[in-house]
Amino acid sequence: MDRKSSCLSLAALCLLAPFSFAQEDPLKLDPVNPQAESRQSGSGDDYLSTFQDPSTMPGFLGQSRAGFTTRFDNTFNPAIGVVLDALGEFSSASQNAGRFNKVRMRTLELDIASRIDPLGWAYAVAAFVDTGTETEVELEEAAAWLDQLPNNFSVRAGRYLADFGKWNTLHTHDKAFVNEDVVRREVFGGPLFTTGAELHHWFGVGDVPVRWSIGLASDAEGDDHDAFGDGHGHAHGSEFLRGRRGIDNWAATARLSAQYDVGDNGYFQWGLSGFYTPGAIQFEEEIAPSGRELEIRRETRKSVVAADLTFRSVNSVGGTAHTASMEYWHDQSQFGEPLVSDGHHGLWGFYEYAFSPYWGAGVVASWANHGDSVGQDFLAGGDSLAQRGVFLSWWLSEFNRLRLQVQQVNPGFGEDKYWTVALQWSVILGVHAHSLDW
Repeated sequence: MDRKSSCLSLAALCLLAPFSFAQEDPLKLDPVNPQAESRQSGSGDDYLSTFQDPSTMPGFLGQSRAGFTTRFDNTFNPAIGVVLDALGEFSSASQNAGRFNKVRMRTLELDIASRIDPLGWAYAVAAFVDTGTETEVELEEAAAWLDQLPNNFSVRAGRYLADFGKWNTLHTHDKAFVNEDVVRREVFGGPLFTTGAELHHWFGVGDVPVRWSIGLASDAEGDDHDAFGDGHGHAHGSEFLRGRRGIDNWAATARLSAQYDVGDNGYFQWGLSGFYTPGAIQFEEEIAPSGRELEIRRETRKSVVAADLTFRSVNSVGGTAHTASMEYWHDQSQFGEPLVSDGHHGLWGFYEYAFSPYWGAGVVASWANHGDSVGQDFLAGGDSLAQRGVFLSWWLSEFNRLRLQVQQVNPGFGEDKYWTVALQWSVILGVHAHSLDW
């Protein structure tokens, strides 16, 4: 995502903005539902009071306990926030030397959001990203949400995290664990960003809220801030989406999801997602007969389907909570002359137990096979990609979170397994919240 020049003015504006406004009246945690917001009244924009509160829409998770306050702060327009995501990872691994055994500022994220008219709002997310050798500025998201259309329809247009799977719409620092799963890295090269438009609609089937979306994009790419190697901070798995694209490189996404109440403070959710492009631009590293390492560009017909299950339950007495989620992905790619078919499977999931509004612990694991794999079993194959870890999170306040994670990594065919110990420190200044994540 080489968008340095387009982000400099935005970054300068955000850095000069006063962030103290959001700290004057900090968010108060609800011990029953730690994700509930404390909203302040008194805005001069009375017409905004007629809008449907997005947090009342079924499936909206809103902000996390890590200081994600209300999206539209009354004391400043537009609402501005900064997220500092520092990370120290320590390992004896020889791979990714620029990543391990040091403390780095993984990202400094700048967020702006504001209502633009009675029908919708707009937002932009820019990030200073550590690439291992330098810091780059990336325009990660810049989009408008028309969320007040009739009959529960909404439209998002611009550049954004695609509505694919349960968790793709969340930035890495917003997730319950430190690093992205290997399935997402292998299939897309990291979280999937698209530039285009999405149509969303939710409706009720009895007491069950159901949501669907379809999207059409002129550009799609994966980006992982923990994968170094191409000199741009982008992921560099066996294949990834990037490069100059034309009209033949369009991409489409789709998602269908439903959510069921479980008890007084819980839900169960299932979802189905799809991605298709007739000409994904991908690069792979190959070794020439001379021994020289080459980067080969090719266009690939790519179809990805995914299924996800999520369960969450909150104890209304002590504020404890259980969250479990799992996703299965299948990627079918076709390329070359004559046409060659290449299939990938992947499974990942996590479980987190919040034993108070401020402490949580859990496990996360992911497995995926790839083109170099000689084993058929992507779960047990010795040359399959895999990550298995445990994590402990501590919310010192609504704006300050520490996380410790220990994990074992199998980087794949021909490479040795290794262990990593990571300490993540995330600090939020001002206002921070992202879009629907159901």
